[in-house]
Amino acid sequence: MTGSRLSSMSSKYWADSYFPGNRLGHRTSNVAESFNSYILEARSLPVHAMMERIRLQLMLLRTERLKDKLRKDGKRITETAAKVLAKSVTLAREYIVIPANRDE
Repeated sequence: MTGSRLSSMSSKYWADSYFPGNRLGHRTSNVAESFNSYILEARSLPVHAMMERIRLQLMLLRTERLKDKLRKDGKRITETAAKVLAKSVTLAREYIVIPANRDE
């Protein structure tokens, strides 16, 4: 239904490549174009190495963003990690430590 509706309309109304002007006063890249330029080096590698490089790039980007946020907020660990740590400390306080050998 949608495909037939689009094909019956002039492409200048729905296809950015055929639109005669600029949208919002400038051209913007879509997410796929941005991502492709971000992984440009990795794209020349064999598939497995490429996937590993992209994974590493994304992990490093995520880590840097997290570090920046923590620095900005003046924290050393995330709220989620703080909750897990607090729960672990609470549970650990309930433990009763006894020697393995009562003779000692």
